[in-house]
Amino acid sequence: MYVMVTATYPSHKRREVRAVFDRLGEPTQPFLKRLHVLGRADLECGTKVFTIYDIEASKEHEGFVAVLQRMREYSNIEGFNYSADIVGIPLL
Repeated sequence: MYVMVTATYPSHKRREVRAVFDRLGEPTQPFLKRLHVLGRADLECGTKVFTIYDIEASKEHEGFVAVLQRMREYSNIEGFNYSADIVGIPLL
């Protein structure tokens, strides 16, 4: 299963966001892999980042919870918002 996290934050908060990102590092759970982190400037919010995670089959619940726990680490950064969406489930 693939999960996409879309995060937005004011550009002047990028150092705080980067510090949390570096502290978290790669996911340590064997069933969760971070595949891509893509970002861009956004006129409305400042910065928009898209992160794609791959969650092992049969560990969907645990993987989604692990993604949300990672995102909770950003909650003290003013103006930081995110959403997590399932964007793909293997059909075969």
